[in-house]
Amino acid sequence: MEYPGAFVAKVKAEYPEWQELHRKLDSGDVFVGRYLDDNRHFEMSPTAIVIAFNDGRGHEVREAAEKAVRREQLYSEWSELYDAQR
Repeated sequence: MEYPGAFVAKVKAEYPEWQELHRKLDSGDVFVGRYLDDNRHFEMSPTAIVIAFNDGRGHEVREAAEKAVRREQLYSEWSELYDAQR
């Protein structure tokens, strides 16, 4: 696949330490989609959310939710690129 530079930059910024993902992006590997799909979900359990709010750490819940939204958007963008290049 051909990944636009802006897409590559967004993915690398979201996953700065994930070198294998970076290599797959740079080589145009379609498996990038699998990685993005596997890592797009909200990471907090309902119990962790309740505890965070009870401890006055609601900002942690918001940050986790915003991260999940960004990652969902990246996967959606990858899906559109994949569909356009099939």
